[in-house]
Amino acid sequence: MKYKYRLVYCKSYGQFLYYIYYHDWCFCRTQTHLLCFTEESNGRGLQVRSATPYLISLGRGFITLIPLTEGECVLNIGFEDAESLQDVTADGPGIQSHHCVITNSAGVITLHPNGNMCHLDGVPVTKPTKLSHGCTLCLGKSFFRFNHPKEANHMKNMLPEKTAGPTLSLSTGE
Repeated sequence: MKYKYRLVYCKSYGQFLYYIYYHDWCFCRTQTHLLCFTEESNGRGLQVRSATPYLISLGRGFITLIPLTEGECVLNIGFEDAESLQDVTADGPGIQSHHCVITNSAGVITLHPNGNMCHLDGVPVTKPTKLSHGCTLCLGKSFFRFNHPKEANHMKNMLPEKTAGPTLSLSTGE
């Protein structure tokens, strides 16, 4: 089967994203990493495979993946009409032009609120805070879920192995 592709320029990263569609998989290729995602078998979800941590937007009817590359990655979040270029735009009451910064230093992802209103899992954040896998970040009306593949694998490996449970035998007492 032939594949379809689409080339999209991402102003936030100043580079082109290559979307390659093959069967039911879509590969998103940037200059620095490859994302792979497909629709869940029940048609109600999306499975993303990425080696690097990322934010995924929630709501608005479309999905935006924001990779947080290894090293000293700085992600500026603010509104679209800010004086300086923002990596990610957010909207809603209380959003400032340079609302917050997210850094990735050796795989540790930290939210720096810049004195502005940020919520992590519904709790206001007022100082630099480490993000953990699965947490939800709320900025104005914009919601993001943080995914960290290495943390997710570590958490998965910490779960006890599934073993057959104790058997229940019914006896008549005779």
